[in-house]
Amino acid sequence: MGVQRIRVGELVDLPLRRGKLVCAGGEEIAVWRVDGNVYAISAVCAHQHVATLHEGLRNGTTIACPLHGWTYALENGRALVGSGILRTYPVIVERGIVYVQVDEGV
Repeated sequence: MGVQRIRVGELVDLPLRRGKLVCAGGEEIAVWRVDGNVYAISAVCAHQHVATLHEGLRNGTTIACPLHGWTYALENGRALVGSGILRTYPVIVERGIVYVQVDEGV
């Protein structure tokens, strides 16, 4: 199984206070731009299994699900309270274009 790059868009077009939902290979991914860094995390909250994290409330590098407030670290996908963890994805920014790497066939 290989890895493929999914084009998210131009870095300057990513919102500063909101996430962007990207669908790639059957995955729903929330992409966030924070203080010059770009993070990609599963958009599906571990609590209710609904893709809402791109609409979540960001505080620094944490994101809270807008439904029930479960909060995750963008760097590693770990829930701040409890044992939940979300998948994170490598992000590449090349010549101002943002890409997320996903496993092929996912």
